[in-house]
Amino acid sequence: HTSAALGGCTMRVTVFIPREGLSGKKLPVVYWLSGLTCTDENFTQKSGAFRTAAELGLILVMPDTSPRGEGVPDEDPKTYDF
Repeated sequence: HTSAALGGCTMRVTVFIPREGLSGKKLPVVYWLSGLTCTDENFTQKSGAFRTAAELGLILVMPDTSPRGEGVPDEDPKTYDF
């Protein structure tokens, strides 16, 4: 996804839709925003989020909230791993 709101930044977004949501049933949505230097996979892979969301009938939306690439402004001595 390329975000116009973020100046053309390319972002990954993971969306999980439980089986009953695929038939058009309206379900609640949880937006999970990870911290700086985390990816969309930190929450999904380490917590069993998909299994729990399926059991509860929740849609999960997890954008990768950290900027990526060499063009990201950083402070010296480049202490963040983008």
